[in-house]
Amino acid sequence: MKDADNLDVHIHVLNVTLSGHDYFNGDETMAKVVVQMKVLPEGIEVDLKKLEEQINEALPEDVKIYKVVEEPIAFGLKCLKVTVLMPEAAGGTDPVENAISSIKEVSRVEVELVSRI
Repeated sequence: MKDADNLDVHIHVLNVTLSGHDYFNGDETMAKVVVQMKVLPEGIEVDLKKLEEQINEALPEDVKIYKVVEEPIAFGLKCLKVTVLMPEAAGGTDPVENAISSIKEVSRVEVELVSRI
C-alpha cells in the first residue's frame, strides 16, 4: 500500500472522529487507535463477502470496522484491507489479529498501519 493511502485513511478517520461521529459508545477518556490490516484468504475460492461478515462477528466487542476494501494480489487472489477503530489498551493489536486469524478461511493477517487518533 502506498504511504499516501495510509495517510488518507488516518486523516479520514481523524476527521470522522473529530466531527462527532461516535464509533465507540464508551469511555471517552481512553485514546483511540486506527489499525489497518491485510487479511489474506486461504485461496481464490474463499467468498470475500462472507469472510468480511465472519471478521465482523469475530472481532472483540470494543473493536469496530471502519472500512473494508478488496485488493487484488496476483493470479486471481484478492485480499481484504480491513481498517478498524479500537480503544488503545494493553496487548495492542494482538486480540484483533488473533480473532481474525482464528477464522478457518484466513491464511494470514498483516498489520500495515497503527495510529493513535
